[in-house]
Amino acid sequence: MAPGGKKGKGKGGPDEVPPAPLPFKGHVARSRMSRDYRKRFEKLPEKTQELANALFERFAVDPFDPVLGNEELYPTKRGSHVPGSRSTAVSHKHRAIYFVDVDEDDGAKVAVWYWIGSHEDYNNFIGK
Repeated sequence: MAPGGKKGKGKGGPDEVPPAPLPFKGHVARSRMSRDYRKRFEKLPEKTQELANALFERFAVDPFDPVLGNEELYPTKRGSHVPGSRSTAVSHKHRAIYFVDVDEDDGAKVAVWYWIGSHEDYNNFIGK
């Protein structure tokens, strides 16, 4: 197979293999917070908790709204994050991490939020 995911030399013809879709593109049906996330959330200042709640409201409408700063996290040797995770900005000083799972009962996409904290803690958690 040629670079770029194409078979043969055709341009857009039947030989072309479409690129793999982005795994988290589009909307998720709902969000849920892990126990660890909730524990970390409860320790945050009230204003940061309000910002995180506003993040969820915006995320529910458009997970890729530029205001959210939604980023894919890549595997690192020192990182503790789940493979396939993404992070969003809660504020200039805080980030939250989630991955998308599929509900076994109805097949809906569910954002599973499992970490929230300061940028310093975030960098340590993801192994930067």
